[in-house]
Amino acid sequence: MIRPPQLPLEVDCNLPTFGHCLIDSHARNCFPIGFLLRRILHTYPAEIEVPMESIVRGPWQETVTERDAQGGTRINRLAYEMCVLLAVRERLRSKELWVSGADRYRNPNEDLPADFARERETYYTALNLSRDAQTFIDQLKQEMEEELTRLNDGMESNEHVRILTKDGGWISLSPLPVQPEPANLTALKARMLERWPLTSLLDVFKEADLLACPIFCTK
Repeated sequence: MIRPPQLPLEVDCNLPTFGHCLIDSHARNCFPIGFLLRRILHTYPAEIEVPMESIVRGPWQETVTERDAQGGTRINRLAYEMCVLLAVRERLRSKELWVSGADRYRNPNEDLPADFARERETYYTALNLSRDAQTFIDQLKQEMEEELTRLNDGMESNEHVRILTKDGGWISLSPLPVQPEPANLTALKARMLERWPLTSLLDVFKEADLLACPIFCTK
């Protein structure tokens, strides 16, 4: 059972066609009335139009859609909620969706310099990027094709890579030789051993991450 969110999240999008469709689906599953209906309804009422495109994909289609006693199509509420959450997570990671007041998942426009609109050409030139979208896509496709060709040509002669016969050809990677430990890391461990004999360097990194994350990662 999915627990109700403790605080309402204001989710928005800069791509209205798809984004607001997904936001509407997310909102439908976050309204208080939605949590009351969850205890009663297995599927959404037939009169409610539930968006499916770009939200329910692949094998989830069979899980989400059901047939009622009259032969009509009904939407399984719990399965659909899972699809919405998966879609929201994917779009938050790519910043197609953003959360008001957040840090990591903030509006991507806030990542741009304050003078970006005025100095756009200067920034594109500094990054060696084309302002033409099709040119950028063509360059990216060419780069990917070249790297994939390089991978394919070198795989057969790479002693650390084997193509297995399992399930049509799994790729097996042999462990690389252990590299020597950097001198500065050895010195850091030795200094820590002198001061905190029972504390490992990994424990220090984990503690530092826990202390710093609430400040720098999220709000």
